Amino acid sequence: MPRKRKRQKQPPGNRPATFSNRPLSGLRDLARAQQHPEEPAGAQSRPQPRPAGPGSGLHQDDETTFRQAMVGVKPLQPRPAERPGRTPRPPRETAGAREEREVMLELERLVEKNGPVPAHLSGEAIEGTASGVDRFLLARLRRGDFSLQAHLDLHGLTREQARQEVERFLDSAILQGLRCVLIIHGRGRGSSDGVPVLKNALQAWLSRSALRKRILAFTSARPCDGGAGAVYVLLRKR
Repeated sequence: MPRKRKRQKQPPGNRPATFSNRPLSGLRDLARAQQHPEEPAGAQSRPQPRPAGPGSGLHQDDETTFRQAMVGVKPLQPRPAERPGRTPRPPRETAGAREEREVMLELERLVEKNGPVPAHLSGEAIEGTASGVDRFLLARLRRGDFSLQAHLDLHGLTREQARQEVERFLDSAILQGLRCVLIIHGRGRGSSDGVPVLKNALQAWLSRSALRKRILAFTSARPCDGGAGAVYVLLRKR
């Protein structure tokens, strides 16, 4: 009887691969890959950019530049708040402006009435004030605000006679406590050369001689009191 041959056992690693017929397994893997695509390596570790916000670098640069430009600049002090309803005071009128305004008003009144032009508006006036006297006082005297308390007429007198009469007249007026007097000197139209001798002499006496210590102001009179041919004299108090 013949002996049976024993089959030699092959190691596990040398076994032939087992054939497997699974035709749908590839489709299953493809569908799974489409639902969950693989991300490239390192994609999860890359930081995502953040949107620029209030604390971004551009805003900080602008603020730094602004602060550098403002170095040394001092802020303006706030103005004190004005009280509501407070009306500002009008500027105080000077004596010269007041006098000019009064002269223009007087001239307008005379033009409307067709009256004679005063001496101080026609260029024939003589006037003056003592040192330190307000020009407003002269304007009042020119306007005729002071009552005339006495008068002296120099017509027909020589220069020297007129001087003596003026001195006596003013001394007497001061002794009586008079304040405003009228001296009539005339226009001088009767003189040989047409120069008003007494008028010019009276102006010099009232301005530069010892008589000036007795008066505050003098000015040519209004037309109703003699105009350019007479002078108002405002005396000092005794």
